Amino acid sequence: MKTLVEIFESNLKQCANLQPNESVLVMSDFEQTSEIPLSIVKAIEKLQARPLLIIMEKNLLKEKGISKSYQQVMNEADLIVICTSDYFPGESRVIATQAGSRILSMVKADENMIRRCIDIDYNELSKLTRKVADRFSEAKEINIKSDSGTDIYFRPSGNKAFYFDGLCREKGKITSHPSGVVAVALEENQAEGTWVINASAAKLGLVDPPITIEVTEGVAKIVSNSEQADQFQKILSAGDDNSWKICEVGCGTNARATYIGELIEDERVQGSAHIGLGGNTHFGGKIQSISHIDTSTRNPTVILDGFAIISKGNLNREL
Repeated sequence: MKTLVEIFESNLKQCANLQPNESVLVMSDFEQTSEIPLSIVKAIEKLQARPLLIIMEKNLLKEKGISKSYQQVMNEADLIVICTSDYFPGESRVIATQAGSRILSMVKADENMIRRCIDIDYNELSKLTRKVADRFSEAKEINIKSDSGTDIYFRPSGNKAFYFDGLCREKGKITSHPSGVVAVALEENQAEGTWVINASAAKLGLVDPPITIEVTEGVAKIVSNSEQADQFQKILSAGDDNSWKICEVGCGTNARATYIGELIEDERVQGSAHIGLGGNTHFGGKIQSISHIDTSTRNPTVILDGFAIISKGNLNREL
């Protein structure tokens, strides 16, 4: 079995094209297992680059942006590896990429996730993910169906698909691990139909029984009656009016990912489909909201302009 150091050494070479003497900032928090950031540092040293490790209090991750001193270090790093136990402030990442830093984010990744779906061939994953992203970018109509009752249409207005293929080899590039996800930002009123969450939802975990959502003119309404459906109602109600708007649709391309109740992996499951509710300005949309909630469904059929890119959970490799 590979050590974590060996996995990260391969990962940094494949994904970030890490070169000797490059400066690498590793950012973690005290609730993350210490073996993960320390193994990343050792891998950086084996590649003859120059690591700097920052371990911070987890409560700093809840703020809009981190301190000016941390931000300055981020802006000056060639590569930033984020391995925090929770989501990292998006604004700080954007500022760092604008300064030229490339970012490899592994937030919420534990050892099992790293071994299961991060230790992979990224050249192969990148080719597949980019092909799927091209299809989503070109699509004028997206229809998702499932045996569990999903039948929903999306009509994107030409937004280019956003994707994480695992690579951050150029200045200012950011990627996320696990990788293998494609998404399109939607504008208002671009979704209509029935969406059945039969896999997972953010802040809920794995969903059982499924939660049915009716979507009218891009606005969601929960119609299921279950304990988790009630919890999901409360989650969305804690946001604002736009928290109920469908803002994103996409699918996963990572053959090693599996459903664990954590959207950072569940959205990557090859042949899965997901939709997001709430704001989407962080990846090219125009819907503003204080919340963004993702949901996923198993074994969908995803049809782009008449072409079934996914059939009952099986990704069509003839792209």
